[in-house]
Amino acid sequence: MDLIFSTAVKYPIPSALPSLLPSIPIYSSAASEIFYPSDKTNQLIEISLSNSTQNIFNFYTDGSVIDIGTNQCSMGIGWVQIDNNNQVIHKFSAKTRLWPTSYKAELLSILSAISTTPRNSFINIYTDSQSIISKYTKLSSSIINPNKLLKFNVWPLWHTLLNLIQSFKLHIIFHKVQAHTDNIFNNLADSLAKQHTFQTLLDFNHTNTYNPYHILQWEEELYPVEYSTRYFIKTICKAHILAMWSSQK
Repeated sequence: MDLIFSTAVKYPIPSALPSLLPSIPIYSSAASEIFYPSDKTNQLIEISLSNSTQNIFNFYTDGSVIDIGTNQCSMGIGWVQIDNNNQVIHKFSAKTRLWPTSYKAELLSILSAISTTPRNSFINIYTDSQSIISKYTKLSSSIINPNKLLKFNVWPLWHTLLNLIQSFKLHIIFHKVQAHTDNIFNNLADSLAKQHTFQTLLDFNHTNTYNPYHILQWEEELYPVEYSTRYFIKTICKAHILAMWSSQK
């Protein structure tokens, strides 16, 4: 725009020369970097635009996995954003995929909620997952041994979350909520997560800007491996050896 305007000034055309410099608002949403393009990603971007003028956020998050271990298994996330007067501002629900666990679903829910906040925000996360809170405390309060960067579950999600927090200079406080209590917002997040079967897909981009590490792919790049690489390969080798042994006469 600067180049176009300077050219117009140098070679003025009275009818075309603007009287004022154009004003183009530019919004940055981490959601477009973390998730593949989809209707659900667009919804997160729209929420990001709505949140761009705020700096204090409260989210109740939850994840859901149903029929695990079967061909009908599905995984989803849900979260609620409320203001300081305990009024619901935004609700979000989506289906997710690959390596389904309730742990991963909860982490994805938190990551998608945080992706809608602007830089220098103060964020309260209310979750019933103590394992997520404990892991975040451990990863954020100590320097990770380089030899262990890829040795914990769903490490691409964790590195994305931690680097996003550092890049956007976010201040995160986790609050433990008792599961299956009368907390209406936690119950609403739980209900939204369980409604994922009626929602479209929110697909996590494992090679996003905030994850600087290479990803091992399984079966022709269909399944990015989210677990400890050494443990994953060891499991495959054991399965192969067992299959070879059991197939002998």
